[in-house]
Amino acid sequence: MAIAERITGEPFPERSQELLGRLLAAYADRFREEPGYRQVWYHGPRLASVKEDGRQADDEIAEWVHAALVRGYALPDTERSRRRARLAVEVGAHLLDLAFRDNAEGDPEILADAALMMDRYLFAPAAGG
Repeated sequence: MAIAERITGEPFPERSQELLGRLLAAYADRFREEPGYRQVWYHGPRLASVKEDGRQADDEIAEWVHAALVRGYALPDTERSRRRARLAVEVGAHLLDLAFRDNAEGDPEILADAALMMDRYLFAPAAGG
């Protein structure tokens, strides 16, 4: 969460996709700098308390992301946009894990695509309209 707080507290880049890319890059840097972090975060014990801590962390990251996108990029402040922020963080976390699955440095194309996918989803019109 400190990573999300730091990145969303910095001056915003011109495009929201760049902000999301910075966020993903910061988590990727943590994986590179602390090799055990990724293993514990994604593949640690499946204890209920650990799982709940991870869920709570993702929810807090989503809140930081949502607030930054509302503040800096005119994302509507709605329950729908909050729900989408939670889903985007969840999907982004899976894509981050995928980026490191076969590449110890993280696949840069997957990381770039993750930022693109998250951005497009967050700012997409509602289904059916």
